[in-house]
Amino acid sequence: MQVTNFLGVIALLFSTLSNSQTIYTWTDQDGTLHFDDAPNHSQAQAVELPNLDQPAPPQLDPPQQVATQQPQLQTQAAETKPLSVTITAPSNGEALRSNNGAIAVQAVLSRHLIAGEQLQLTLNGEKYGAATTSPNWQLKNIDRGSHSLVIQVVRGGKLIASSKAITVHLQRSTVKPMQIAPKA
Repeated sequence: MQVTNFLGVIALLFSTLSNSQTIYTWTDQDGTLHFDDAPNHSQAQAVELPNLDQPAPPQLDPPQQVATQQPQLQTQAAETKPLSVTITAPSNGEALRSNNGAIAVQAVLSRHLIAGEQLQLTLNGEKYGAATTSPNWQLKNIDRGSHSLVIQVVRGGKLIASSKAITVHLQRSTVKPMQIAPKA
């Protein structure tokens, strides 16, 4: 019975010590700082600690696998649908009047471009400008005469689609150099 009482007293003592909010500190002759839960030294100073009793954190359900929907990239659907490109402006055989040599070119695509696909305009069989993803071009300072236009779709440097070639006739005024008659 005495052993049971003794254990009870020890348990009570440890429970009060563990809930204690006051500690005692002192520095010994060697300059070492000591901490204790009782004033066991003549130079011990009491330090009040904040009450750290916190309610238990809420019990959360174990994590569950949540199905996330990734936005469907247009690549999967687009790769199954063939791509075609059509020049809508100017029209084939159209005569254009532009004294500054400007031609506006527009096209439509049968589907959206996917990653890595670009449009390349060719003028008279030569690339005009850099490849782009926009189906609109503003050609500038084009010489007068007949010109062939084609739009190519490239992916990774490979030609994957091409529009039909159209021909436009640019009418542009020319300025003749002025002849100056020699002085007599």
